[in-house]
Amino acid sequence: FADFLKTIPESERLNCQLIIAGSGPEKNFYEDIVNRNKLNAHVQLKEWIPRAELLKIFQQCSVFLFPSHDGAGMVVAEALSVGVPVICLDNAGPGEFIDELSGIAVQKTTVKETVRGLSTAIQILYNNPSKLNAMREGARKRFEEHFDWNRRGDKLNQIYQSL
Repeated sequence: FADFLKTIPESERLNCQLIIAGSGPEKNFYEDIVNRNKLNAHVQLKEWIPRAELLKIFQQCSVFLFPSHDGAGMVVAEALSVGVPVICLDNAGPGEFIDELSGIAVQKTTVKETVRGLSTAIQILYNNPSKLNAMREGARKRFEEHFDWNRRGDKLNQIYQSL
């Protein structure tokens, strides 16, 4: 996010905000990054919040940045459910949850290259509002086709019927 901010005019930076939701042992690490990069005006650190409040925050977001190696990332499906395009690592789980119509999966290489890839993905959507809007539609469609409870039930039924 810090690298992305450096690529846009200072007058536009006021429109950009990163919300980091959750708590845990990495909180001090994130606070240090925010302070070191002078991002206090652009970053909100929110402790654990109820799911309903998280979904309201998602609805106000342009993109969901999920640079985690966590393979379980169901929060990615939650972002898709409200039509928020996802930028994540191209790994098992989140990287497989999205397609080119609903988000951008960034190759994990060195830390520096991965950070550059995430920054570039944000820039692509920031600089191309029509692509961002198309991905919003694609995100919702992806959710409906792959993660909606009725679809999941249909898939489980097919598995059981084939046994």
